[in-house]
Amino acid sequence: MIGCRLLGPVEVTVDGAPPPPELLWRKHLALLVYLARSPRRGRARDHLAGLLWGDREETVARHSLREAIRVLRKVLGDTGLETSGDQVRIVGDTLELDTDRFEAAMARGEWETAAGLAQGELMEGFGVPDASGFEDWLTAERSHWRQRCTEALTRAARARMANGDPLGATTLAVRAVAGDPGASGAVYVAMQAQALLGDRASALATHARFLALVGSSEGSRAGEELDELAARVRQGRQWHLPTADGAAVKARPQLHLAPLVGAGSVLAAMVHQWELTRDRGRGRTVLLGGPPGHGKSRTSEELCARAALDGARVIRIRAVPGDRDEAWSAILGLARGGLLDAPAAPAADPGA
Repeated sequence: MIGCRLLGPVEVTVDGAPPPPELLWRKHLALLVYLARSPRRGRARDHLAGLLWGDREETVARHSLREAIRVLRKVLGDTGLETSGDQVRIVGDTLELDTDRFEAAMARGEWETAAGLAQGELMEGFGVPDASGFEDWLTAERSHWRQRCTEALTRAARARMANGDPLGATTLAVRAVAGDPGASGAVYVAMQAQALLGDRASALATHARFLALVGSSEGSRAGEELDELAARVRQGRQWHLPTADGAAVKARPQLHLAPLVGAGSVLAAMVHQWELTRDRGRGRTVLLGGPPGHGKSRTSEELCARAALDGARVIRIRAVPGDRDEAWSAILGLARGGLLDAPAAPAADPGA
């Protein structure tokens, strides 16, 4: 069994051991990878000779191809490489690529597994300068896998945030941006995660680097969304419930908060309800219960921080026993807390 890691610097093993040195010769390795990534893992001999030895005479090119096929057969075995007629094809399960495992994980929605396989650019540092056809193919493949890896890292970062792990989300999102600085979706998630950590300076710096790369964002919906998020980050503030006696809670940077141990699934469910509200325009009620000291306020803060970054007007009040005797106390609390100052309030239905 040949194992081949392509995402990042190329690594090849044969039955868990280092491969024969001749397999690592550039054109031999290029032939192996190209066949593995081809439709049905096969190509015509003439095509392969022209791809890798197009700068040589036909007889020399065919001889070089035969020698490369001999090396592949030596490693794959007679049953692992089929050379019937004019076709050269890898058959069976003699070769395993990390890119195949990556795609299988993506198809199952296992973003963390896929993100773990995204270790860098496809065949990082590898090239065959005297084979322009292969170099063109490799350039196109790298562009494709850059997008796929960015997608995996971004999805994994979103999942981390939904489960109350903005620090882990930041790590993944920053990796996504490093791999594709122009990917607006990755930049958006990175800014969200950094802001949720209380690191507004890094969030705004991420936005500034994106603008420096792509230029003005006017006319681009993705760019406008990033601009709006940056504005909310600049204007943002930490949300904390007041104490029962109405005293203000001392502000504390979120970077020093303990992680939401055991509350990730609860937060993810609450974030999902918020996203439904945001996307469908219909209100929802979430009841978060539990004994004192189990992180209800902290989980609520996390939810409100996410909603605020999405552009929501967040208003928070705390009920006390004396409110039972005050008519409309909850409504008055919401109004005094900022509901009447919301931009859309004057246009709301009078009954609302």
